[in-house]
Amino acid sequence: MEVLLKGLNVEEFDEEKESLLTGACTLSLNHYSICPNPELSYGVGPHSDISSITILLQDDVGGLYVRATRAGQWILGDKLQIASNDRYKSIEHCVIPNAAKNRVSVPIFASPKAGGVVGPLPEVLKNGEKPIYKDVPWSDYMKHFYSKGHDGKKTIEFGKI
Repeated sequence: MEVLLKGLNVEEFDEEKESLLTGACTLSLNHYSICPNPELSYGVGPHSDISSITILLQDDVGGLYVRATRAGQWILGDKLQIASNDRYKSIEHCVIPNAAKNRVSVPIFASPKAGGVVGPLPEVLKNGEKPIYKDVPWSDYMKHFYSKGHDGKKTIEFGKI
């Protein structure tokens, strides 16, 4: 996280920044059963993660599909896209089940601490750059994400000005 923040003119990754970006970690255990017609279904529909960073442990079955980005871009969650004022991009992805094998994955989501706010970092805007996103309570952003089905990257629109 410190390396990513240096690219945003953040000189110190202090406790406040840590809490704002990675103050809470959530672990999820996912099991995707065999599907006789995987081309007709999703294990998880297209979406981008709302976390800052997602670390994924997965088996060798495959099934995670990531929408292509420009070469050299970081692949991160919505929170870091918003904090960077679109300098870094979150990535849309989905999971397709397998016709022959069960699939297991364990994502670890590093997100803001409860009570945090989602918005561009002050360091990103200090040279007069206009904010693309408003400050939104993290709890409101999460409620919006979980109140609907997966819909690509539309959740991030919730934070736009």
